[in-house]
Amino acid sequence: MVYETSWGVPVMLDFDTLEMFEVTEDYSDDTDNKLELEAIDLDFSEMVPCAYRIALTECCNLRCIDCFVTKNLATRKVMTRETLEAVIAKTIDNSKNLTNPVNYQFFGGEPLLKFDLIKYAVELLDAAAERGEILQPTYSITTNAMLVTDEIIDFFKEHNFSVGVSIDGDKETHNRLRPDVSAGDTFSVVRQKYFEMAQAGIKIHVLITPNPTCADQIITQAKYILDEFPMKTFTVNEPFEYDTLRWVMGSEEHVEALVEITRYAKEKGVEVDSVLTPVLSAISNEKRRHSACSILGKEYLCSVSPDGRFSFCAQKWGEAFETCNGQKFTLPEKCKSCYALGYCGGPCPAYRVLTGREMDEGRCAFMRAAPAYIIKNLDIFMDEEE
Repeated sequence: MVYETSWGVPVMLDFDTLEMFEVTEDYSDDTDNKLELEAIDLDFSEMVPCAYRIALTECCNLRCIDCFVTKNLATRKVMTRETLEAVIAKTIDNSKNLTNPVNYQFFGGEPLLKFDLIKYAVELLDAAAERGEILQPTYSITTNAMLVTDEIIDFFKEHNFSVGVSIDGDKETHNRLRPDVSAGDTFSVVRQKYFEMAQAGIKIHVLITPNPTCADQIITQAKYILDEFPMKTFTVNEPFEYDTLRWVMGSEEHVEALVEITRYAKEKGVEVDSVLTPVLSAISNEKRRHSACSILGKEYLCSVSPDGRFSFCAQKWGEAFETCNGQKFTLPEKCKSCYALGYCGGPCPAYRVLTGREMDEGRCAFMRAAPAYIIKNLDIFMDEEE
């Protein structure tokens, strides 16, 4: 059956799980009406970056299939030292009144190709924190780990980096999906570097990006990684079509796969971060997602391109995605009556900008299917004391 929560969004529940939520049949007070209006008009001038994904370079030492780097070898950009200085200065100015530390994620391409810029950025930010201009930031990086050295390991440890390493499955699968320029054995190198960082005490985890060509193997490959690599968290990325950001695996079957992966990970004491995470966060906190760009509220992950453009989109950057001050996205009529709205947040603005279409059917199918699988598997989404 469908019930309305106190935050104004119907959620599919059965009678055994009603006690998890404060439910009401009346959704008409001023607070809920205000939330509804905020969900309809998404104004990025009112949203606050809580994290920055800084793309230092669009170059990479790998040639992963379907990656934007591989598809755009002739137009790759690299950030200059001067651009980095301007970017860091702007982020410091944006963060002066925030009450929580801002996370800086170094991204690419392969960001370790510009390790000198990473060191310089951390130097600038740590100095700003020492002067009391901002709270001490936190640092993270997404890397293929091929270029990790002892110097880099020492730097990560000194500055308490969280390191996400891209690994797409077992040796055969990873080498096929993530070859280097010579199509060599990248898996063995990545595995060695991963364990060197883990043994040094660095906070490290694996990111897997399921590829549509082997979608039926996502559970098997995820379980292999959970068996072979030590970690406390495990990220399952949603595979996007680069040109449009269309969800290429958004479906009921994908929800089911993520639930099974989450169950297996929990047995190993590992927390899974996936596209189910914002759904669970919204429902468990009984708080409406403000947009598809944030988990809760008005904070979002902001991308910065190698040429210094700030984007509201965490997945893509460029001229079309400079900070959208004053730009509003009106909620489609279909969304206003959809029970998934509160935890979905509405359509992806970047998808709408790139395609001119309102709805991504794959994403919609995923969001509509999510609650039923959560309800059926509450044991893996709740703590023991709950």
